[in-house]
Amino acid sequence: MGTTAHSDDLRSRVVAEILAGASRRQAAERFKVSAASAVRWAQLYSQTGGIGPRPRGGKSRSPLEPHAAWLLDLTAAEPDLTLEAIVQRLLAALGLKTSEAAVRRFFKRHAITFKKTLHAAEQDRPDVYDGAFGGWDDSETAMAHMARYSYVESDRSAFEIVRRLLAHLGKMLMQSG
Repeated sequence: MGTTAHSDDLRSRVVAEILAGASRRQAAERFKVSAASAVRWAQLYSQTGGIGPRPRGGKSRSPLEPHAAWLLDLTAAEPDLTLEAIVQRLLAALGLKTSEAAVRRFFKRHAITFKKTLHAAEQDRPDVYDGAFGGWDDSETAMAHMARYSYVESDRSAFEIVRRLLAHLGKMLMQSG
């Protein structure tokens, strides 16, 4: 990758040396920078009056940026949409064919994150609970599921799975006893 920009202090000392009468090459040798840098900094100073580095990087070429307001409104109105659903909405509403990766990068650039978890009000609903833990009729099956998920999920998610598993096992014990 590229290197970082030189400090403004170094740039100003090189330009000051050039303004004091030294050649660009002499100033570059004295401050141990390349002659090309000294030439560029002197040109920048003569053109703009400043010595600060120019902005790095380029303009975003994402086809989603012109539709940023629409996308942000959509996610504010429907925060539970998946990336796939957003891609489909973009195609249907705007005729814009894009990918999940492009949508993910758009959200990353705009510092938008989504956490897909059961809402607190939904955790006690039997249909939601059974959807998450359905078919776990004995502790061996439940432990097998826990072992599988503990390797896949992050530590926090694994903790949540274990917590729910223990609650489920507790319910099974209460029903049998």
